[in-house]
Amino acid sequence: MILGATVVQMPLINMAKSFGYYVAVCDWTTTSPGIAVADSHHQVNILDKDLVLKAAKEEKIDGIISNYDPAMPIVAYVSEQLGLIGNSSDGIETLNSKAKFRELQRESGLYFPQSITSVELEDFMSQVSSLTYPIIIKPCKSSATRGTKKFEKFDERGLKESFEECHKLSVNDIVCAEEYVEMPSLNIIDGDVFVYGDDIIWDGMFMSTRSPYAPMVPTTQTYPLSVKPEQYNIVKESLTAIFKNAGVKFGEYNVEMYFNKDGKLFVIEINPRQGGNGIPSAILRHCGIDFTKLLVTLAVGDTFYYEEVKNLQYDKILICRHPVYCHETGTFKEISIAEEIKQYISGIEILKQNGDEIRGCVNALDEVGFINLEFDSNEVQLKYAYNLEKYITVKLS
Repeated sequence: MILGATVVQMPLINMAKSFGYYVAVCDWTTTSPGIAVADSHHQVNILDKDLVLKAAKEEKIDGIISNYDPAMPIVAYVSEQLGLIGNSSDGIETLNSKAKFRELQRESGLYFPQSITSVELEDFMSQVSSLTYPIIIKPCKSSATRGTKKFEKFDERGLKESFEECHKLSVNDIVCAEEYVEMPSLNIIDGDVFVYGDDIIWDGMFMSTRSPYAPMVPTTQTYPLSVKPEQYNIVKESLTAIFKNAGVKFGEYNVEMYFNKDGKLFVIEINPRQGGNGIPSAILRHCGIDFTKLLVTLAVGDTFYYEEVKNLQYDKILICRHPVYCHETGTFKEISIAEEIKQYISGIEILKQNGDEIRGCVNALDEVGFINLEFDSNEVQLKYAYNLEKYITVKLS
């Protein structure tokens, strides 16, 4: 069973069908494209755990997955209730909640910033003044950096407006504020890892460049991950501790972190789903491991692909995947690419049409398109990877 049948879930649905699995989808519409491909469709609210559980029992499913943020607790609940491969509801809830995740970091002996949470504006304002500025305000449960805002100093009016916006965006109505952890550079550790039992596949991590225009929004993905060996060990040890203490045993997880100016690893968040912006496809191009295939097959207990990939040494391809943003509002004309880098381009995906109204980048949902690049040497890759916005721009009418 797959929760959701939109374009986002199509890779899961198509992968499952390619193996001859019977695929049941839950989707509250009758028009999502995956419905026509699936073997059966249950028109239910995929965030209603009882309705989804009822559908799962009717179908006598062998596994359940999704890649939709709000549905992941439902996936955990159903797998828990039916004894399927999956995770505990508590574990997924902990990863999904920014407040509970910070507590998990404390319990795991890892670095974390001081934070507060609240559902009421008055309570929020009384607590937020106690933090050391700058601070970050964000929805406790949301995605795509929506609503996230940095405050350099106490600003009563701005904080109140930010609270109201985050309160509307937060799935559980809770707003989180935490002390800002300074980024030594605009390059952070990002990507997906795959957890199966006590094993973790690490090859899906990469360096993520942030734009100086919107430093909280991920831009260029640069594969492979480029950190010192001792830092890589810290990353592995920290994530392993988090997964173990959360009781997480299965699935693909989108991770985001960086080392602060004191050399301490700050894990910003771990999302219990596949990464967006085409991350699974980029991982496949980079290292040859299909995380979507792993997710689909292992969910129903088929271990053949996992056994194939877990010990193989793949040739790593040097690639970048660059989300294109505009930094001003206007009418889209085209994406302009400098001649100097055209020889490295392996694919172009344009999401807007000439004449579409677009806005300046606010969050990760404002992409105009994606540019895929491939390089023959690390030297050439690094020459361009961390400043692609210089070579790839958006032209407005």
